[in-house]
Amino acid sequence: MQSRNLFQSDFCEIKRWAINLTQQEGGSKGYNDCFCLVFVHSGRFAVELATQPYELYTGHVVVEKADYAYKLRPSTGVCSIFNFSASFYEQFIEEYGLRHSSFFVNPNLLTLSLTTSPAIDYLHHQIVHNLGQVGKLEVDCLVVKLVRLVVERVENRPLAELATPMVKSFHLETIEQAKMYLNSQFNQDISLVDLASHCCVSPFHLSRLFKECTGYSPHQYLVAVRLTHAEQLLRQPTLTVADVCYASGFNSPEHFAAAFQQKNHLSPTQYRKQ
Repeated sequence: MQSRNLFQSDFCEIKRWAINLTQQEGGSKGYNDCFCLVFVHSGRFAVELATQPYELYTGHVVVEKADYAYKLRPSTGVCSIFNFSASFYEQFIEEYGLRHSSFFVNPNLLTLSLTTSPAIDYLHHQIVHNLGQVGKLEVDCLVVKLVRLVVERVENRPLAELATPMVKSFHLETIEQAKMYLNSQFNQDISLVDLASHCCVSPFHLSRLFKECTGYSPHQYLVAVRLTHAEQLLRQPTLTVADVCYASGFNSPEHFAAAFQQKNHLSPTQYRKQ
């Protein structure tokens, strides 16, 4: 089995497993010590999770709670694994009101295999195929959204929204702090946890509240600020497009050009010439 780390943030680690276990090898044992989500990319997996046998293939996600032994049976395939910190797990249990969930509070239920939805498949694809090309905040926001969709699948219901007019009014200061932080630190690789810690709220709460109050996700707002700054810098003839890209907080000229084109319907070079 080959394991490769793809991404590490304050609350999430993403790995890629490539498995090719033969009958002669007889399988492989391990121990899961954290809440995680497992998505199958290709192939077919035969596994025992907490003594529960599973046959997994594309279109499946496995939701796993912490502290149980597993065994990989002879099989071949590739999967991605999202491991989450204990504090993140506690926060989303609290934030999404899962203290009475039939799965999350039952100590005898440690794993659950679900079929994915097109929305889940899309978000998973966007995350794993854009790692290294986009910033931490975008990945973090997508991961939080992915977790929400999977949990809704587990619970078989939409998760409640808390951002009523009263809640919005009460948390206006939080949104003001978040916007000030994004406007002053836009050229840094900000994570969702960085932003939430600055505002003294949980990442889940901030992500939902920010969207409800501004109409943008934190990442969408950050990109808009970066693009506005880039437009100003492009008026300075001494700066190259690459200089503008990095000075505005983008970590890839290709990603910068695509985002700029989407907003302005012009490339950065065309915008500069007009």
